[in-house]
Amino acid sequence: MADLPIEDRLLHYFLAMGAHQTERSEIPQNNLAFISGSEKIYVVILKSEDFVERSRVIEAILSLTSLRNSSQLLYLAAPRLMGTVIDAAIFKPYGIGLLLFDDRRIDEAVAPQLVQPTKLVRQTSQSSDSGLFTELATLR
Repeated sequence: MADLPIEDRLLHYFLAMGAHQTERSEIPQNNLAFISGSEKIYVVILKSEDFVERSRVIEAILSLTSLRNSSQLLYLAAPRLMGTVIDAAIFKPYGIGLLLFDDRRIDEAVAPQLVQPTKLVRQTSQSSDSGLFTELATLR
């Protein structure tokens, strides 16, 4: 199994946990999406060559945080070498799980925390709107 690409190895990892893969056309390359029960799982994969460009690592983490409203479980999958460079505990407060992999195995270094989608509350107050209009009229 070590000769398989990491995408296929991660696919087997999540299938073994009972998840089902979503359509590949819906997600960017090097990322995986699954459904396990009622939970959506999203995995962003970093490869060794991604660490050469710092921006790729930052982009991967930002893309994960942007998925908070569409997925309940978020994972960053990275080469095991990353585990020695970065403190895995920094992912915990943000609910992001960390999977570390090498040629032989995949380990969950940080378990993800279930993320509930946030609902935007739109405040429609007539008093603030009228105050805004009054202020705009004064400025004119």
